[in-house]
Amino acid sequence: MRTSLSGKRIAILVEDNFRDPDVTVALRRLRAAGASVTLVGSGMRHAYRGERGTTVVADCSVAGTRPDDLDAVLIPAGEALDRLRESPEVISLLQGAHAAGKVVAAFSQAVQLLVEGNMLTGLARQAASLDTGVLSSSLSRRLGLVADGNVIAARDASSPEFYVALRQRLKQTEGPGSARAL
Repeated sequence: MRTSLSGKRIAILVEDNFRDPDVTVALRRLRAAGASVTLVGSGMRHAYRGERGTTVVADCSVAGTRPDDLDAVLIPAGEALDRLRESPEVISLLQGAHAAGKVVAAFSQAVQLLVEGNMLTGLARQAASLDTGVLSSSLSRRLGLVADGNVIAARDASSPEFYVALRQRLKQTEGPGSARAL
């Protein structure tokens, strides 16, 4: 991945039982591309353990994170999803970021948070209209990626197409219409 995300501020949500590669691979690739990546915890604790045992330390809690401070928010898959969806602060951050035109990306079944938060439009809403499991299943088996507006739903963090779509969406948010020049 070429260095093209310099100056971009990207948050990755973390909670116990996150899908390890969705956090570790995304963290490594985004930082290698020059992005400033912040691990945002749900606020329950400071360190979070993934499904496969990887432990990460949150840089801050969701309660102290504002959409205006970010260019994108990534939601990992895994059992952590149940705890993330129960947090009003998480939903508020995601909805605020989406409403402000920030990129909101979800891996695999994490797209459920986008459905529940009414953040899907167009193609993404059509793909998820019958059942969020259909979209997750499609991402896993066939599509690999759905990108529509400022929303990206990807199979997982190892998908090269995800980083291409992320770069494109972040580039679209630059310029005179953005909240700040990046």
